[in-house]
Amino acid sequence: MPSRSFEAERIVTYRLRRDGDTFKAVPRYDEPQAPYELVLVFDARHILVRHSLVRLW
Repeated sequence: MPSRSFEAERIVTYRLRRDGDTFKAVPRYDEPQAPYELVLVFDARHILVRHSLVRLW
């Protein structure tokens, strides 16, 4: 489940934490432990058109 969604779910975000060489999505209540956010942007046909991994802190 996404952490947040915007613009009628055209943009969704997931909070992530690093676990060795991989990233894992965390539940909302664990977000303070997740310094990364994956941002996904979809077009009107629900096809992924852009993605970004952002370090928040």
